Amino acid sequence: MMIAAAALHLAPLAGRGRHVCAAGEGQPPKTEVHRIVLRAAVQDHFLPAPGQPHVVFRLDARAGAPKSRIMFTAPLPAGRHRMRLEVQGGQDRTFVIATPVQRGRSSFEIAVAGTGRYDFGFWAGEAGAPVKEYRFTLQGPVAHQVYDVSF
Repeated sequence: MMIAAAALHLAPLAGRGRHVCAAGEGQPPKTEVHRIVLRAAVQDHFLPAPGQPHVVFRLDARAGAPKSRIMFTAPLPAGRHRMRLEVQGGQDRTFVIATPVQRGRSSFEIAVAGTGRYDFGFWAGEAGAPVKEYRFTLQGPVAHQVYDVSF
């Protein structure tokens, strides 16, 4: 996975391609921003669970595979979350956002700026137990969509 350099108004966090915007910089307070350049040779992109309730993905998909997956390596806490995808070059591509979630009630507010198909998967489960999963598909762009899930 290649991660592009951040804009000057973003403060880097631990060199992981994550950045947090301060309030008043065009994003809601405590917004985590991921900039990812997708490549055809790499379909799976693993990210740590967001540390903020608001996440922006800025994807450059112009050289990406027809189907790319963004997967979190740890569950998000139950609660209210906001995800915004800003995609360049998304036409004729599918993007999968795989999101493990801790048990409880959660709400995901989704916005997509860019074309393409977006498959969202939210699930919870422990080793040896059945996994409960919710799946939703959107065709971009989408101004605002909310999904409520309960585990």
